[in-house]
Amino acid sequence: MNQVVKAATPEEIARVEAQNKQAEAAQASKPAPPRLVGKEGKERERVIPLEFSVEYDGKVYEELTVRRISGKDFSAMSAFDGSKETTQLAALMTGAPVEVIEALDGDDFVELQEAVQAFLPRKLRQMAEQLSGTGPNTQR
Repeated sequence: MNQVVKAATPEEIARVEAQNKQAEAAQASKPAPPRLVGKEGKERERVIPLEFSVEYDGKVYEELTVRRISGKDFSAMSAFDGSKETTQLAALMTGAPVEVIEALDGDDFVELQEAVQAFLPRKLRQMAEQLSGTGPNTQR
C-alpha cells in the first residue's frame, strides 16, 4: 500500500505541544469533584442479597445495592410517574432498571423497600409515614 507521510514543521510541533500544555494546565487547575466525607456509624449504602435472582437484558441480578440519594437525585425524582413512583425510586437508589425492580420476588421487593425507606432523607421518610398511615401523624 502506498502511503504518503508528511513531516511536521518545527512551528507545527511547537503549536501542538503548546495545545497539550494548555490542556494539561486546564485539567490540573480543575478542582476534584465534591465528595461526601463519611460520618462514623452512618451507612451510605446497603447490599440486599436477592432470594430469587432476576435476569434482565443479559445480566443476572443476584443482589442490589441501595444507596442514599444525593441532591442531584432530586431533579430525577421530579420526573417520576406517580403510578410507578415506588419502583422508580428503588431503581434510582439501586441503579437497576425499573423492569428488574418490578420483576422481584415479593419477599425481595419488601426487603428492598425497607432499605429504600431507611435511606430516604428524614423529611421524606416522615412525609411517607404520614401518607401511608403507618407512622406518627401530627395532623389533627
